[in-house]
Amino acid sequence: MKIWLIDDDKIQHIVNKRTVKRVVPDAVIKIYEGASKALEDLMSGNKPDLLFLDLNMPIMSGFDFLDRTREQGIDVNVIVLSSSIDPADIERSYGYANVVSYVTKAISVDKVKQYLR
Repeated sequence: MKIWLIDDDKIQHIVNKRTVKRVVPDAVIKIYEGASKALEDLMSGNKPDLLFLDLNMPIMSGFDFLDRTREQGIDVNVIVLSSSIDPADIERSYGYANVVSYVTKAISVDKVKQYLR
C-alpha cells in the first residue's frame, strides 16, 4: 500500500509515519513537506492508495491542492489531517468528492485502522 503524508511540520511526519507503520508495517510511505511537489508527482502519473493532507501550509495550502486535483481530474482518496477545528474548514473539506474523512491532529492507530479497512 502506498501512502503519502503531506504536511509542512516535520514532527507531524515522524508521528504520522510511526502511527501508520504500526497499522500497516509494509506500507510504502512518501513524505512531502509541501503540497506543490506532491501535486507534481500526481500530475506525472504517480498515485498513492491514500493521502493524508494538512490544510494550513505555506506556498500551497491543502485547499489549493484539493482545488488543483479537482481541476486536473485527479482522483485520489484524501484524509484531511489538520489542527483546525473550524466548522467552516471541515465543511469545505467535505465539499471535495475525494475527501474521505477529516481528522484533527494527531492521528491515532484506531483512526488509521478505520480508514485502511
